[in-house]
Amino acid sequence: MKRIAVLPCLLTLGNMFCGFTSIAEAADQRFRIAAWLILLAMVFDALDGKLARIARAATDFGAQLDSLADMVTFGVAPAFLMIRMSIEKGFPPYAAWVIGSAFATCAALRLARFNVETGLDEEEHNYFKGLPSPAAAGLVASLVALHYRLASDVGYELVWILRVLPLVGLAVSALMISNVRYVHVLNWLFKGQWPFDYFVQIVAVIFLMILFKPYSLMGGFAFYAASGLLITVHDRVAKPFAEKTDAP
Repeated sequence: MKRIAVLPCLLTLGNMFCGFTSIAEAADQRFRIAAWLILLAMVFDALDGKLARIARAATDFGAQLDSLADMVTFGVAPAFLMIRMSIEKGFPPYAAWVIGSAFATCAALRLARFNVETGLDEEEHNYFKGLPSPAAAGLVASLVALHYRLASDVGYELVWILRVLPLVGLAVSALMISNVRYVHVLNWLFKGQWPFDYFVQIVAVIFLMILFKPYSLMGGFAFYAASGLLITVHDRVAKPFAEKTDAP
């Protein structure tokens, strides 16, 4: 077997470890910890591929290992968390299992399509076709984290969040296998040189996200999920209209 990049692979395995541990925590009804483990895994997932491409150490082995880890962490783990938490809070078990299975299935289809349609070059990672599975899992996990944060703030559980959770899972499942185009946020942020005021704004946004973790994370993932739809509307409606208006 060819040589592999050790550090990126270790980060990928860290991603999978978080996903597996999240499943174990959800099985023991420690849903808050399970949600945060999925969100932590996103840090490993963001770093492994980027580091491999920067070091020119991206390989087919690393890409396949990354997809396998993503299937565990961003496919099975959030689906299982959604099923266990929904059933525990009174959602019909049959419906919960159907929605959770749909989420895991769509994540598998999304990852398989990504593998066959995307190369190892950096330029091929500027956009995604379909909502990335980490973003879909992040929206589910951040909604669970928000539920516990609000329950802590107001002193009791907010049932509406639990009722929305399966519907959110169903919606992001459809977006994962859609042809909606999404921007690769990290590549967009770190591509080229940014003016100093943009840098200050990015730092301020990161600071606010850290300060208001569950609120900002859920809002950020929800906005990203909607951003692909906005891009699609712009490409199909606004852009042709603007070109027609500018035509002589």
